[in-house]
Amino acid sequence: MNWVTTLRYAVAKATADESGGLITWRQPPGVYLPTELGIYNTVLPESPNEAIALGLYPVTEGVETTMGVQFRYRAATDARLDEIEDRLSNSWTQREAGTLEPIELIMCQWSSGASLGQDSGGRLTRSANFYLTANRPLRYRT
Repeated sequence: MNWVTTLRYAVAKATADESGGLITWRQPPGVYLPTELGIYNTVLPESPNEAIALGLYPVTEGVETTMGVQFRYRAATDARLDEIEDRLSNSWTQREAGTLEPIELIMCQWSSGASLGQDSGGRLTRSANFYLTANRPLRYRT
């Protein structure tokens, strides 16, 4: 598995593990029960009504790598979105050095968030974005 996929899975696992049972992760992203708030890769599926999509994108490369981590999440009410956002923020805002198996995390900080509106089914969507800095092994990095 490549480094970016490994990081995505590690972020998804840590998010679910630290959510107090609110969020579920299955590797690779698999089938979730209708009652579970699952984490999917990159794109929100048409169903279920509540879901989280997790995307990563490069921000900087250097001695350390900073990746943008975007959670897009959907629910029926603002109160439920607030609950999801609280769990994401508690897990990732100002997170410092540690290991996201097997990746060495340096720091994670809040970047931005936004309301993404309402879909045709009346479901509300938001995003929460973080900058995650980690050690990434590269060929010419010493």
